[in-house]
Amino acid sequence: MINEKEFESEVKALMNVFKLKFTYRFSEREIDWHKETVLAHTWAMMILADMFLQKLEKLAPWKYKLDKLKIYEYILFRNLRYWSTPKIYW
Repeated sequence: MINEKEFESEVKALMNVFKLKFTYRFSEREIDWHKETVLAHTWAMMILADMFLQKLEKLAPWKYKLDKLKIYEYILFRNLRYWSTPKIYW
């Protein structure tokens, strides 16, 4: 059974995760200025990964044995680190 303090801690952690919808990633490139939320970046990465995984399956199903779930989880959870660092520059 979870106690009240643990429950409160988990709720606060979830609230921080949901802030990613409004947390922006920034990039200053020579060509342009690019700005997107962590959520938008994660969604775009998932779409790209799915597209490339489908292409690889069609082009060479015998060559690549990729675990889709692991790839999707990596993309999804790697961005959770940004909740503690709101502005990311790269």
